[in-house]
Amino acid sequence: MSATKLTRREQRAQAQHFIDTLEGSAFPNSKRIYITGTHPGVRVPMREIQLSPTLIGGSKEQPRVRRKRSDSGLRHLRPVWRSADCH
Repeated sequence: MSATKLTRREQRAQAQHFIDTLEGSAFPNSKRIYITGTHPGVRVPMREIQLSPTLIGGSKEQPRVRRKRSDSGLRHLRPVWRSADCH
Protein backbone atom coordinates (compact mmCIF):
# COMPACT_ATOMS: atom_id res chain seq x y z
CA MET A 1 0.00 0.00 0.00
CA SER A 2 1.67 3.20 -1.14
CA ALA A 3 -0.78 5.93 -0.15
CA THR A 4 0.71 9.39 0.17
CA LYS A 5 0.37 11.00 3.54
CA LEU A 6 -1.77 14.15 3.62
CA THR A 7 -0.45 17.34 5.11
CA ARG A 8 -2.23 18.80 8.14
CA ARG A 9 -3.69 21.50 5.92
CA GLU A 10 -5.10 18.89 3.54
CA GLN A 11 -6.48 16.87 6.47
CA ARG A 12 -8.19 19.99 7.86
CA ALA A 13 -9.59 20.81 4.41
CA GLN A 14 -11.02 17.30 4.07
CA ALA A 15 -12.49 17.46 7.58
CA GLN A 16 -14.07 20.85 6.87
CA HIS A 17 -15.53 19.55 3.60
CA PHE A 18 -17.01 16.57 5.49
CA ILE A 19 -18.58 18.88 8.08
CA ASP A 20 -19.92 21.26 5.43
CA THR A 21 -21.60 18.45 3.48
CA LEU A 22 -22.93 16.57 6.51
CA GLU A 23 -26.71 16.19 6.53
CA GLY A 24 -28.95 15.18 9.36
CA SER A 25 -31.44 12.39 9.02
CA ALA A 26 -34.66 11.63 10.84
CA PHE A 27 -34.89 8.81 13.33
CA PRO A 28 -36.33 5.67 11.71
CA ASN A 29 -39.89 4.71 12.69
CA SER A 30 -40.48 7.99 14.49
CA LYS A 31 -42.02 11.37 13.96
CA ARG A 32 -41.97 14.66 15.83
CA ILE A 33 -45.27 15.65 17.41
CA TYR A 34 -46.39 18.56 19.59
CA ILE A 35 -48.65 18.28 22.61
CA THR A 36 -50.65 21.36 23.60
CA GLY A 37 -50.22 22.35 27.24
CA THR A 38 -52.28 24.41 29.65
CA HIS A 39 -50.43 27.64 28.85
CA PRO A 40 -51.67 29.33 25.68
CA GLY A 41 -49.16 29.23 22.86
CA VAL A 42 -47.02 26.51 24.46
CA ARG A 43 -46.66 23.27 22.58
CA VAL A 44 -44.42 20.55 24.04
CA PRO A 45 -42.32 18.72 21.44
CA MET A 46 -42.22 14.95 21.69
CA ARG A 47 -40.95 12.14 19.52
CA GLU A 48 -43.47 9.40 18.74
CA ILE A 49 -41.64 6.09 18.18
CA GLN A 50 -43.27 3.10 16.48
CA LEU A 51 -41.90 -0.14 17.92
CA SER A 52 -41.65 -3.49 16.15
CA PRO A 53 -43.33 -6.68 17.40
CA THR A 54 -41.27 -8.24 20.19
CA LEU A 55 -40.87 -11.94 20.95
CA ILE A 56 -41.69 -12.43 24.65
CA GLY A 57 -42.10 -15.90 26.16
CA GLY A 58 -42.53 -17.56 22.77
CA SER A 59 -45.24 -15.23 21.46
CA LYS A 60 -45.02 -11.94 19.65
CA GLU A 61 -46.63 -8.98 21.34
CA GLN A 62 -47.85 -6.07 19.28
CA PRO A 63 -45.94 -2.87 19.88
CA ARG A 64 -47.40 0.21 21.42
CA VAL A 65 -46.61 3.76 20.45
CA ARG A 66 -44.32 5.41 22.99
CA ARG A 67 -43.95 9.17 23.38
CA LYS A 68 -40.67 10.61 24.60
CA ARG A 69 -40.30 14.19 25.83
CA SER A 70 -37.84 16.40 24.04
CA ASP A 71 -36.63 18.91 26.62
CA SER A 72 -33.66 20.30 24.73
CA GLY A 73 -33.82 24.01 24.08
CA LEU A 74 -36.43 24.79 26.73
CA ARG A 75 -34.15 25.45 29.70
CA HIS A 76 -34.17 29.25 29.25
CA LEU A 77 -38.00 29.35 29.10
CA ARG A 78 -38.68 27.37 32.28
CA PRO A 79 -38.00 30.23 34.74
CA VAL A 80 -40.55 32.39 32.89
CA TRP A 81 -43.17 29.64 33.09
CA ARG A 82 -42.46 29.01 36.76
CA SER A 83 -42.71 32.69 37.66
CA ALA A 84 -46.01 32.91 35.73
CA ASP A 85 -47.39 30.02 37.78
CA CYS A 86 -46.58 31.82 41.05
CA HIS A 87 -48.62 34.94 40.23
